[in-house]
Amino acid sequence: MQPQFYKSLSHLTAHYGITPMQTDCFEYPYNLALSLWDAERMLKKQYADCPEISLIQDGAETYLESEETCDTGTTLYYIPVEPLYWMSHDAWYKRNAKLLLSLFSYLYHIAEVPYYRQQDSYLYWMYEMHREWTEQDDEGEQRERFLHEFDRAEIIGDFIEKKIYNPISLRLFGQRLRSFKCRDAFDWECLSVAQKAHRLYSDYPNEGIFRNAPACNGDVNDEEDTESIPMHKYISFISHTKGWLYETLEQSINNEFNEYSQMHEPTISKRFDIGTRKHQSLDFERRFFSLLDDLCGLLYNYKSNDDE
Repeated sequence: MQPQFYKSLSHLTAHYGITPMQTDCFEYPYNLALSLWDAERMLKKQYADCPEISLIQDGAETYLESEETCDTGTTLYYIPVEPLYWMSHDAWYKRNAKLLLSLFSYLYHIAEVPYYRQQDSYLYWMYEMHREWTEQDDEGEQRERFLHEFDRAEIIGDFIEKKIYNPISLRLFGQRLRSFKCRDAFDWECLSVAQKAHRLYSDYPNEGIFRNAPACNGDVNDEEDTESIPMHKYISFISHTKGWLYETLEQSINNEFNEYSQMHEPTISKRFDIGTRKHQSLDFERRFFSLLDDLCGLLYNYKSNDDE
C-alpha cells in the first residue's frame, strides 16, 4: 500500500507543481496522514479553487484522487436580450449589435446556454408561472402594465432568438470582429468582450458549459439532485435584468434556491495513477464565467431610450 501511495503522491504533486514534505521517516499510518495534510495545505496556498484530495483503496490498488471545482459563488448568470434588441434599433450602435449577435450566437449554439423562450428551460417555466399569477390578480390597477411587460419579454425574446439561431451570425463572428472600429468607450467595451468570447470559441470550438456538470453529465434533462441547484437553473438567457418583472422573478428564484443546501458547479476528478488524464482542466469554465460577468455588466450598463 505505501509504495503505491507515495508513487501516486509524486504524480499528484508533480501535476499541481507543489513540493511534498518528506514523511517516509515516520511510521505508518502517521506518514500517510501527514503527507495528505501537507499536500492539502500546499494546494490551499497555491490555488484559489483548492482541489479536494481523497485516498482511494480499490481492491489491491491504492491511489490519490483530486476533485476540482469551478467556484461560481451565488451568481445568477442571466444574459439579458432586451438591451441587444434596443441596441439593434439604435443607429449609432447598430454595428455593436451585429457584433454582439455573433457572440450571442456562439453562446446559444456552441456553449449551449439555455434560452428562456424554449419550453424545456427553467426560466420559461418561471415566466409562465408568474404570468398566470398576474392574470389572476383581481386588484387590477397595474395589472395591464405588468402583462405588457410579459408580452414584451416574449416578443423581443422570439425576435432575438431568430437572429441568433441563424448560423450566419456565428460564421461572421471573426469578420465582424476584424472590421469593428471603436469610436467611444462603449465601443471599446463591446470589442473587448467580443474578443474574449472569440478567443474562447477558437480555443474550445466544440465545448458546452454543461460538459462537466455534476450528476447530469451535461444533459440538463437528467434527473436532478434534490439537494443541489442544477447549473441550468442559474445559467440562461433572460429578457432583462432590470424592472418590475425581473425583480419579481429574482425574488421567486432566490426563495427557491434558499431551499437547496448547495449549488452544482463544474467539477472534474483526477485519478493519480497510470490512468491519470493530465490534460483535463476547468480552464474553459473559468474563462466562460469570466466572459459572462463582463457581458452581463456591459448589457446592464447599456442605456436605451426604453430605459429612460
